[in-house]
Amino acid sequence: MVSRLGLVLATGPATGDLARACALAHAARRRGLAVELFAMHDGVRALAAAPAAVLALLDDGCEVIACATSADRAGIDLARLGVTAGSQDDHAAVTDGRHRVVAFT
Repeated sequence: MVSRLGLVLATGPATGDLARACALAHAARRRGLAVELFAMHDGVRALAAAPAAVLALLDDGCEVIACATSADRAGIDLARLGVTAGSQDDHAAVTDGRHRVVAFT
Protein backbone atom coordinates (compact mmCIF):
# COMPACT_ATOMS: atom_id res chain seq x y z
CA MET A 1 0.00 0.00 0.00
CA VAL A 2 1.29 3.43 -0.92
CA SER A 3 1.35 5.88 1.97
CA ARG A 4 -0.71 9.01 1.47
CA LEU A 5 -0.57 12.54 2.78
CA GLY A 6 -3.72 14.65 2.93
CA LEU A 7 -3.36 18.42 3.19
CA VAL A 8 -6.20 20.78 4.05
CA LEU A 9 -5.71 24.48 3.41
CA ALA A 10 -8.26 26.95 4.78
CA THR A 11 -6.04 29.99 5.34
CA GLY A 12 -5.44 32.90 2.99
CA PRO A 13 -2.44 34.13 1.04
CA ALA A 14 -1.03 36.36 3.81
CA THR A 15 -0.39 33.47 6.21
CA GLY A 16 2.29 31.72 4.18
CA ASP A 17 0.57 28.40 4.83
CA LEU A 18 0.36 27.55 1.13
CA ALA A 19 4.17 27.70 0.90
CA ARG A 20 4.44 25.40 3.92
CA ALA A 21 1.86 23.01 2.46
CA CYS A 22 3.74 22.97 -0.85
CA ALA A 23 7.03 22.23 0.90
CA LEU A 24 5.43 19.29 2.72
CA ALA A 25 3.78 18.07 -0.47
CA HIS A 26 7.00 18.12 -2.49
CA ALA A 27 8.95 16.41 0.32
CA ALA A 28 6.28 13.70 0.51
CA ARG A 29 6.39 13.19 -3.26
CA ARG A 30 10.19 12.80 -3.12
CA ARG A 31 9.58 9.96 -0.65
CA GLY A 32 7.03 8.35 -2.97
CA LEU A 33 3.89 9.27 -1.06
CA ALA A 34 0.64 10.13 -2.82
CA VAL A 35 -0.43 13.69 -1.97
CA GLU A 36 -3.87 15.27 -2.05
CA LEU A 37 -4.51 18.90 -1.14
CA PHE A 38 -8.01 20.21 -0.47
CA ALA A 39 -8.44 23.99 -0.30
CA MET A 40 -11.50 25.67 1.15
CA HIS A 41 -12.55 29.08 2.44
CA ASP A 42 -9.56 31.46 2.19
CA GLY A 43 -7.35 28.60 1.04
CA VAL A 44 -8.98 28.90 -2.39
CA ARG A 45 -7.86 32.53 -2.53
CA ALA A 46 -4.35 31.39 -1.58
CA LEU A 47 -4.30 29.02 -4.56
CA ALA A 48 -5.54 31.75 -6.91
CA ALA A 49 -2.83 34.11 -5.65
CA ALA A 50 -0.07 31.57 -6.40
CA PRO A 51 -0.72 29.90 -9.77
CA ALA A 52 2.96 28.92 -10.13
CA ALA A 53 2.79 27.02 -6.83
CA VAL A 54 -0.36 25.25 -7.99
CA LEU A 55 1.29 24.30 -11.27
CA ALA A 56 4.34 22.97 -9.40
CA LEU A 57 2.09 20.78 -7.24
CA LEU A 58 0.29 19.44 -10.28
CA ASP A 59 3.55 18.85 -12.13
CA ASP A 60 4.82 16.90 -9.13
CA GLY A 61 1.83 14.57 -9.29
CA CYS A 62 -0.17 16.02 -6.42
CA GLU A 63 -3.94 16.05 -6.63
CA VAL A 64 -5.28 19.56 -5.95
CA ILE A 65 -8.98 20.00 -5.20
CA ALA A 66 -10.74 23.20 -4.13
CA CYS A 67 -14.18 23.80 -2.72
CA ALA A 68 -16.39 24.98 -5.58
CA THR A 69 -18.62 26.94 -3.20
CA SER A 70 -15.66 28.89 -1.80
CA ALA A 71 -14.37 29.53 -5.33
CA ASP A 72 -17.76 30.76 -6.53
CA ARG A 73 -18.05 33.15 -3.59
CA ALA A 74 -14.57 34.55 -4.33
CA GLY A 75 -15.09 34.70 -8.10
CA ILE A 76 -12.23 32.28 -8.76
CA ASP A 77 -12.15 30.11 -11.89
CA LEU A 78 -10.76 26.78 -10.69
CA ALA A 79 -10.56 25.30 -14.18
CA ARG A 80 -8.30 28.16 -15.24
CA LEU A 81 -6.01 27.28 -12.33
CA GLY A 82 -6.03 23.62 -13.32
CA VAL A 83 -7.61 22.68 -9.99
CA THR A 84 -10.43 20.18 -9.59
CA ALA A 85 -13.68 21.73 -8.36
CA GLY A 86 -14.84 19.79 -5.35
CA SER A 87 -17.14 19.78 -2.36
CA GLN A 88 -17.05 18.90 1.30
CA ASP A 89 -17.40 15.28 0.18
CA ASP A 90 -13.94 15.65 -1.36
CA HIS A 91 -12.71 17.22 1.88
CA ALA A 92 -13.95 14.16 3.75
CA ALA A 93 -12.29 11.83 1.24
CA VAL A 94 -8.93 13.62 1.58
CA THR A 95 -8.97 13.21 5.35
CA ASP A 96 -10.37 9.66 5.46
CA GLY A 97 -8.00 6.72 5.51
CA ARG A 98 -4.83 8.67 4.86
CA HIS A 99 -1.51 7.87 6.42
CA ARG A 100 -1.27 11.45 7.68
CA VAL A 101 -3.35 14.63 7.43
CA VAL A 102 -2.02 18.13 8.01
CA ALA A 103 -4.55 20.94 8.31
CA PHE A 104 -3.73 24.62 7.87
CA THR A 105 -6.72 26.31 9.48
